[in-house]
This record gives sequence, C-alpha cells and structure tokens, in this order.
Amino acid sequence: MDRYSLQDAKIYLQQLISDAQHGKAVLIVDDNEQAVQLIPVAEARKPRRAGSARGLVKMAADFDDPRADFDEHVIPKPDKSFLKEMGRRGKPPKGNSLLPSGEGAGDEG
Repeated sequence: MDRYSLQDAKIYLQQLISDAQHGKAVLIVDDNEQAVQLIPVAEARKPRRAGSARGLVKMAADFDDPRADFDEHVIPKPDKSFLKEMGRRGKPPKGNSLLPSGEGAGDEG
C-alpha cells in the first residue's frame, strides 16, 4: 500500500484517483498520521426485472412425468382392512405387514 502525504496527494490527486480505480491501494496521511484510503466506488447495479429471462429457459415436455425407477422408492399404501385392524388394536395385526417377509425391525435371520 502506497502512502502519500496530504501535500503530495494535492499535487498528484488525479494520478492517485486513477491508481485507486485500477485496484492499487492508496493511503493519504496528514501531519497527525490520520489516514484516508482511496477506493473505487462500485457502480450501482440495475434493479432486477421480473420476467427478464422469458423465452431463455426451456422445459422438457416430460418434465413432470414420473421417473421410470420411482416406484421402487415408494412404500405402498396399506389396504382398508389393515387400517381397520390397526385402529382396533393399536398395532398391526400378525401376518399382515407392509414389508416383504424377512424384512423389518425385530425380524431374526
């Protein structure tokens, strides 16, 4: 970072401003060692405009169609008799499980 006295900055102000605009750090100090730094001012961005990308984004015709391999990830819904029995007992009836035989918590072997 280049340091300049207040007197030098007065003489070379135009050059120091140019240096700061091009990314060079410019520090100006006065007799009391108080300093200021010249930095470029960021250009104000234009406000966003809704719909400005209209026509630029294309969606495939089958975008919201179910994937071919999706069904293997879906747990089947239980039938009404199972739900009725669940409501009466508060737990699933024996021999009527949603999981294929041999799978599930507590199954041995």
